[in-house]
Amino acid sequence: MRVYHYSDMPDQPIAGDAPGTRKRPLNDVDSAVSTAMVEVAPGGHTLRHSHPYEHKIFIVEGMGEARDDSGNIPLAPGVFLYIRPEELHVISNNGAKPLRFLEIEPTQKKA
Repeated sequence: MRVYHYSDMPDQPIAGDAPGTRKRPLNDVDSAVSTAMVEVAPGGHTLRHSHPYEHKIFIVEGMGEARDDSGNIPLAPGVFLYIRPEELHVISNNGAKPLRFLEIEPTQKKA
């Protein structure tokens, strides 16, 4: 068993058009599931993107919205998102404090 505080893991800015967004990978061992804590500063957002795999997001703190092709979904602590493979999405912070969420997805193995 490995136990550590998420803030002990190094964070990194998200490259591209994702102002105010940082990602803190939480995996430090080989695993089939990748987890990360993502923080979006007030007024910031993630990339508008999709993945070839499903993934999940659990809102830990802050306020914001998720946008997909069908519209906007309000985000608040406790909200859980299931994002289908190839579904375009973006997460935005429209609150006054950082928006933090746990991202869970399959580990992408490097060739």
